[in-house]
Amino acid sequence: MSKTRTFLKILWITINLFFGLFLLLLIIIMFQAVSINGNYFILLPIILLTSFFIFFYIQLSNQISYIAINERKIEVYKPLKFQKITLEWKNIKGYSVSEFWYGRNLYSSKSFIIYPKNESEIEIINLFNLKFEQAFESLKKHKIVKLGNEPYQTGLWKRKYKY
Repeated sequence: MSKTRTFLKILWITINLFFGLFLLLLIIIMFQAVSINGNYFILLPIILLTSFFIFFYIQLSNQISYIAINERKIEVYKPLKFQKITLEWKNIKGYSVSEFWYGRNLYSSKSFIIYPKNESEIEIINLFNLKFEQAFESLKKHKIVKLGNEPYQTGLWKRKYKY
């Protein structure tokens, strides 16, 4: 039984982790400044930083995922959501190929989106995954239906999917 597995790219995880910890540290320092000095004008930046931190975490937790593919199923791991999704081959409607854009024209990364029949879409982004091409070829090998190429469409909280 052959098994294909992607692994998280530690560099990008580390960069995002340090950025998130930096934001959290700024929130704590500002909160202590308010409690010690009574400077309540700092409350607005605390609220803004906290909401930015929460938005950053939500975006990152939707993007960071890796998969394990074997002869019977696909297992999708989302470590920041503490979630493991198991999909049988018969429960997959298909997949599409896309690009994930960071910034308007700043940087793009290849991705593929798996469409389960009963669950929400699962996007695997090349930027965060080692062995991305092997996992993509494994979908083709298992004769999963390619639904097409999908343009990147942003939504309010997460991207909009076509299929």
